[in-house]
Amino acid sequence: MAMTSDETTKICSHCDRAIPSSNIDLHFAHCSRNLERCKVCGDMVPRKYAEEHFLNTHAPVACSQCSETMEREILAIHKGEKCPQRIVTCDFCEFPLPAVDLAEHQVAIVNNFENGKTIADAISSYLGVMLCCFVIVGSLWESHRTLSSV
Repeated sequence: MAMTSDETTKICSHCDRAIPSSNIDLHFAHCSRNLERCKVCGDMVPRKYAEEHFLNTHAPVACSQCSETMEREILAIHKGEKCPQRIVTCDFCEFPLPAVDLAEHQVAIVNNFENGKTIADAISSYLGVMLCCFVIVGSLWESHRTLSSV
């Protein structure tokens, strides 16, 4: 409905919008019954979608890599720069690994290199340890599955 320039308006006390004076009572009844103001951002949202609005817009989210909970706005920065489980590359050998393991990995390479081993030997040792871990975890999982099916 277009407002003529000489028509007076009133501000709705629920949504703070300028409404033609002739419609203010009807508008207020509809507005206060169907809309509510988001407590976080102040937007007017349909009452039946208020929870969905909060969950999709404002609720904290968990990082898919480390499960840390944070505000939605910083999740991308966390995943790219701060997450301990993000994959980084070793400066010495270019091996990709979780950031939380990088320092220990680099110390092992430096120590092995100082003990006369080449970087290739150090990488080989590290990969051997990782393979052992995977074999142990795999056998534990297989044992768990076997016991669970009994």
